[in-house]
Amino acid sequence: QELKGEGEGEFYLTLWLDHPEADESQILKDYHRYFGKDFAGSVTSFQTIMHNYLYSYRLMGNYMVYLLCFLLAFVCLLILLLMNMELRTDQETIRTLKILGYTGAQIRLNYLRMYGKITAAGALFGGGGMAILLRKWLNRMFDGAGGIRISWISMLLPALFALGIVLLLHTLLLLIALHRISSLPLTEVEHEKTRFRVNHLCFRKCGASPKLLPFSLG
Repeated sequence: QELKGEGEGEFYLTLWLDHPEADESQILKDYHRYFGKDFAGSVTSFQTIMHNYLYSYRLMGNYMVYLLCFLLAFVCLLILLLMNMELRTDQETIRTLKILGYTGAQIRLNYLRMYGKITAAGALFGGGGMAILLRKWLNRMFDGAGGIRISWISMLLPALFALGIVLLLHTLLLLIALHRISSLPLTEVEHEKTRFRVNHLCFRKCGASPKLLPFSLG
């Protein structure tokens, strides 16, 4: 009785989606049995409807993928902002490195290498884990739509897109923060305090090898 209340096209399409293994002749027999008449339309029209339906399904899945990618980029942006705040607390360490003779470019390069590895690994594993979960969810959603399966290739573009956004935001924000911090001038009091810290660390941790000081600062 519920099937009779639906439109003829929706009935045919729903029956095909629920039973993709059934052949066309069997579906037409079921149509005649439920409606008491033969199907008057063309099979091509229903194939077009079915194609548009499945296309809208794929389109909705793509929108969900890109939405989750933007959410991933937004979360990473918050992490980078927190990292910027953490960098501001490292001003004393950066001043110490400047006292040791490191230039601002060298300091920025070292920080970029360190935080770049962390961000790249986080984006790669986080994006990969999200892609795995999203692929499983989409495959479950598409199980009733003709047995469509989502391949890894279709997930590659959104994953690379999200990874590129994360790395770009990381590079820009980190360069801005490091430029502001490394360009801060040293006052005479800060210079003396930093020099005392260098001597203390060299005596306590580095012994006769001042080259180990940057590692002890880390």
